[in-house]
Amino acid sequence: MFRKPHPDALSPQAWAAFMPTPAQLSSDDSGWSSITARRHQHPPSGYIQPPPLAAHFIVIHLDTPGDLGVRLNGQWLRGHSRPGQISIMSANQENAWEWTAAIDSLHLCLDPRALQRTAREIDMTAFELVDGIGLENKAIYNIGLGLLDELRGEKPGSRAYVQALTQTFCLELLRGHCNIHPDEPDERLALSPHKLKAALDFVESNLAQNISVEDIALAAKTSHFHFAHTFRKAMGISPYHYLLQRRIERAKLLLRDTDAPISDVALATGFSSQSHFTACFHRTSQETPKRFRERNDE
Repeated sequence: MFRKPHPDALSPQAWAAFMPTPAQLSSDDSGWSSITARRHQHPPSGYIQPPPLAAHFIVIHLDTPGDLGVRLNGQWLRGHSRPGQISIMSANQENAWEWTAAIDSLHLCLDPRALQRTAREIDMTAFELVDGIGLENKAIYNIGLGLLDELRGEKPGSRAYVQALTQTFCLELLRGHCNIHPDEPDERLALSPHKLKAALDFVESNLAQNISVEDIALAAKTSHFHFAHTFRKAMGISPYHYLLQRRIERAKLLLRDTDAPISDVALATGFSSQSHFTACFHRTSQETPKRFRERNDE
């Protein structure tokens, strides 16, 4: 969900000018899209009241613990932040900040459109980013460290790597720091019965083929990210393990009811080779295909 753009909201580049110290490192000249990063070490205490920011603002706390407060639209949010934690201010808000230590931090400004694009990929079209101070999220913290490392020097494939980190960053924000909008029905987060049936029918019709979870999601006419989550919720098992389970069950029927060579059974149930089939069969059934056939012939 977009908060209505504030008429005075600044770009990340313009907003950075209100920081009490210049950035030690910055992505301004790196050609990154959708996200900017700046490392700041603030004075031991301070107060700033910058204009609204037209981007989501996420602080990665690197060093020096301290008390931190942010006033958002007239309401103060206060807490203690320490290295390894994060703080979040969603876009387009009147804000003021105060702190009590020389906090060393990485400032990340995320284009709200990037978060919205990722949300659409997982069918999460109505949401709000939740503001907070001193939050625990190891995944987001580690992504921040990855972006910080990219600031220290251009590496091969840097822009593609940052793009991938940004996508994961958006997913982690949506998974851990967003609320579904109350006007949005819960059914958005479920796999509809007809889509589930389409997925199961596709699996049954293609057990002999080299299909992937992405292929099953496409058959269900839903995104890969949304499908993987909602399929597990509906079936109690991941799509990958369901596919493997159905292949093994089909293989057991062929081993028991036909005289087909084990190599043919492997190919008929979508395995790339007899050795791959035997390994998967043994892992799930605690016996080899040969032993299973012999035991059922006794």
